[in-house]
Amino acid sequence: MNQNEIIFAVFFCANIPTVESILTRLESYDGVTRTEAFVTTKLIYYQEWLKREIYKRLDELKEEAAAATPKDYLIKMRS
Repeated sequence: MNQNEIIFAVFFCANIPTVESILTRLESYDGVTRTEAFVTTKLIYYQEWLKREIYKRLDELKEEAAAATPKDYLIKMRS
């Protein structure tokens, strides 16, 4: 098996029957040979880190937009 044969997706569900329903639906598609469920019991969000990275990226985008000509900006937005 190689990486081209695997799709990793994350679904958030309210309950286990919903998870089972999604897995059953996915398994019904042609070419799907296996699905697996992982039940997460604890999540940790690093809010300060996330905020800092978001603001850093927004600042980078603003700088790029300010330095670019209108034509460059339109080309980048389309890609």
